[in-house]
Amino acid sequence: MMNKSVYLAASVLTLFSTGAFSATPFNQDEVYLGFDLGYTKNNSEMTTSNTIGSFEQKLKDTGDAIDDQLYNDLKIGYTINNNLRAYTFWRVSSEDSAHSRIMDSSNTQIGTVDIKRQENIFGLGLDYLQPLSDRLYWVIGGSLGRYNSEVTIDSQRIFRGTDSTKLTSKGLALGVNTSIGYAINQNWSIESGVNYMHLNGNVTKFENNGSNFEYKNDKQFSVFAGVNYSF
Repeated sequence: MMNKSVYLAASVLTLFSTGAFSATPFNQDEVYLGFDLGYTKNNSEMTTSNTIGSFEQKLKDTGDAIDDQLYNDLKIGYTINNNLRAYTFWRVSSEDSAHSRIMDSSNTQIGTVDIKRQENIFGLGLDYLQPLSDRLYWVIGGSLGRYNSEVTIDSQRIFRGTDSTKLTSKGLALGVNTSIGYAINQNWSIESGVNYMHLNGNVTKFENNGSNFEYKNDKQFSVFAGVNYSF
């Protein structure tokens, strides 16, 4: 029984201690695949210049309600040397939606606003890796890509009917990231960190149901966790 326990302990130790950094993501000339799952907090704003009662405040509340979003990143990368890696990524965000009632000054409902938002980003990234121990490492990097943002707004006011507006915007996405990683063995590693993305020019002005609107969503802060596999 004791021999079996010793053998099991030795097997587990071997799995998590095969080689030093020569057998981790710090290898040169290796291709890797990565997958990240993240949670984004957006700094979106929605305002209107033609207000009725608390319409403007309700719109702000609706904009705030779609500030939370999940996303996943798929990465294909290459380790250039012991400390640098480059990759291409595709980020797909989940659709988020919110519903708000429009009230007048006497707290009577005079309409509703529904809003849905979804974004995708495709780009390139470059990371610098700094070892902290035989298996623990720190990552800092940046990315440059192109985003595609789609927002659908349906507003309805009493005696005015329903008006639907779909906004599509595209532009440059600039990002910075930092994370802590751990090499499990020569093929697998896990990472967790934070990311900031700036969507350049993601501000849109439009008219919906007789009101002038402005929707702004150009700052995104996220936390993420992911796994990498090196070939």
